[in-house]
Amino acid sequence: MNAAAAAEVALAEFVYVKLGSVSERAGERVIRNASGIVGLLQLAEDLDGPVAASRRNRISARVSGPRNDAAHRGSHLRRAGWRML
Repeated sequence: MNAAAAAEVALAEFVYVKLGSVSERAGERVIRNASGIVGLLQLAEDLDGPVAASRRNRISARVSGPRNDAAHRGSHLRRAGWRML
């Protein structure tokens, strides 16, 4: 969960920088409307160019998926999952 949160913060900061002269209020609204790490990644791609689909799928499977399972279902990351990250 910490890795997902850190990635979301980094992507949000990247988006703020790319938005440039947009007001802080508008930037916050844009960030809020992006849904989690995958939404922020898609927004970053819109602003800076696409990331390889395999990388996007890996981020979704290895970071946002386990984070969502833990946050919404109370799942625990199993030891096998630690190595995959």
